Amino acid sequence: PAEYAELHIDGARLLPLPALEAELTQLPRDRPLLCYCLSGARSQTAVQRLRAAGFAEVAHLAGGILAYAAHAD
Repeated sequence: PAEYAELHIDGARLLPLPALEAELTQLPRDRPLLCYCLSGARSQTAVQRLRAAGFAEVAHLAGGILAYAAHAD
């Protein structure tokens, strides 16, 4: 939550990895999902868990929000 408060992509939803399985029914299955975290490690785990749960269109932001912010300027 602190990382999200500091920096996030507009329109992004905060969903910490420990809460992911409990929130699966709240995630859209009819559009692609992009997972990201601060540096990219936790979001890779999220992608693996989402794919295992049957989500087909799931992507990972390589390098995390830090890499995104570095290229957004």
